[in-house]
Amino acid sequence: MTSWDNRIHTSASTVQIDHLVPVHEAWGSGARYWSQARRVAFYNDLGDTRTLSAQTSALNASKQASGPEAWMPPANRCAYIRHWVAVKIRWGLRVDSAEKAALVRYADSCPSVTLTVTRA
Repeated sequence: MTSWDNRIHTSASTVQIDHLVPVHEAWGSGARYWSQARRVAFYNDLGDTRTLSAQTSALNASKQASGPEAWMPPANRCAYIRHWVAVKIRWGLRVDSAEKAALVRYADSCPSVTLTVTRA
């Protein structure tokens, strides 16, 4: 998994598991209408390496429940955008206008790629 700050960690005590699309963001993007079982599946999604990742506590704290319209990682932004879009597609989550504008703005400076997504 990509680190959003280009740091390599060798101790579990220096990282937290981060939901790429924060739970609060997912809730506002459609998860509130899901069954409890589907929400639990999202919270613990090990079927796509883009959904969960180990990030530093400081990085995770700075992101909080923000989407790309309010927070972007200090490194690997193109990968972050690709992963964000893939997770949103995988889980059928909506994208609001501010979020879409930010995704387009950042993606415009990224190389074109084809995303492969298996829906959850």
